[in-house]
Amino acid sequence: MNRRKKENLEGEMVRQKLMEDLSIILNTDGVTEKVKNNAINFAIYNWTEVEGKYEGNEYWSYAAYDEFAYNTNRAYKLVHEHIVPRKIIRGKIVKSSKKKSSVIISVI
Repeated sequence: MNRRKKENLEGEMVRQKLMEDLSIILNTDGVTEKVKNNAINFAIYNWTEVEGKYEGNEYWSYAAYDEFAYNTNRAYKLVHEHIVPRKIIRGKIVKSSKKKSSVIISVI
């Protein structure tokens, strides 16, 4: 397992498609705010899971990586957290006037 970022073209394609789909949902008239918020939450949460959730990815802190790599007694689980709270990211996406996938990617 390597904490460093690996070139992952498949992962980047998944992220791009995720943002394109989110952009469509956010720009479609008649979609309720609840559905839009659920879609934003889904996209934010899954963005960091593209390269792995349970066995490390580029976003894990060094402390989390070391804990996972060197502690074989895993009676507890590490918690998936975001450096910037999802509430802030969601707010920036909602407030952006252009909800294009490239704009959403820059926010996330």
